[in-house]
Formats: sequence, structure tokens, C-alpha cells
Amino acid sequence: MRLEEELRYGATPESVAALLAEPSFHEEVCRRTGSTNFSVSVDGSPETGDFTVSVNREASTAQLPDFARKFVGETIKVTQREFWTRAGADGSRTAEVDITLSGVPLKISASESLRPDSDGTIHAYAGELTSSMPFMGAKIESAAERVLRKALKEQESLVRERLAL
Repeated sequence: MRLEEELRYGATPESVAALLAEPSFHEEVCRRTGSTNFSVSVDGSPETGDFTVSVNREASTAQLPDFARKFVGETIKVTQREFWTRAGADGSRTAEVDITLSGVPLKISASESLRPDSDGTIHAYAGELTSSMPFMGAKIESAAERVLRKALKEQESLVRERLAL
């Protein structure tokens, strides 16, 4: 299943990237999305080049189909890594995103980009959700897609708050 989302901010790509490199930002996203037992680390800096954001957390499986919860339990361990590139001359940058979920037959591969536009920044997210579970894979993909969209909207809301947009 394909997932595409565009978030827009009235701030420069440099400002948005600086926020995305703050551990406290990702910790708050975890809290707002109901994640528990989370840890965040950032290696590198958007001011000096590439940076990597690593988020490990436990997430509720309440939004997964009943049959899937029977296999994985009430929570799953989620590992998310964002590998952001050095900014281009216009402030744009891209990231490869890897998300793994322990015990869930689901693979999430995505990319993100920050690019300037006339109103500030477009934060584009594009990914593929693929379940290897026969017959029920589409239901797992659909449930995961809803959860990811909700998390992206929480992230968008928090960016706007933090940058006072």
C-alpha cells in the first residue's frame, strides 16, 4: 500500500530541519501518539551536514485488526531511523526512513523531503507498506496506514506549535 502525505509549514527548511533534529520534539510526538518506553537519539547536526534520528518506542496495537493483536499482543516495539542528507543550496534535504515493528509481518520503507516553496516549506512523505501475511495482509497495511497518517498529523501540529506558525 502506498502512503503519500504533504505537510506545509510557514518556516524555512532550515528551521524545520533544526526542529526535526531535536530529541525533545520526537519525545513529544511519542507522547502525543500514545507511545511508551521511548528513547530518542540524534547523531550529527543539520547545521553541519547529515543527521540521523533514531526513535525506539512501544506502541499500542489497539488500532490493529483483532486477528493481528492475537499474534503480537497489546504492544509492539517500533524502531524508526531517519537518515537525513546535507542541505542543498536552497535548504532542501531528503531522508530515507526505515521503520521496523517487532512481531508484525509488515515492512515500511519511506522517504521524506523538505523543500522550500513560496509559503515556507513542503515536508513530503512517501512510503510503501507491505505485509507478508497471506489473505490478511491488506487489512494490516490499511490499519498501519491509518496509524502513520495520524502520527504525521500529530507531527505537523507539533511543528506548527514549536515554530509558532
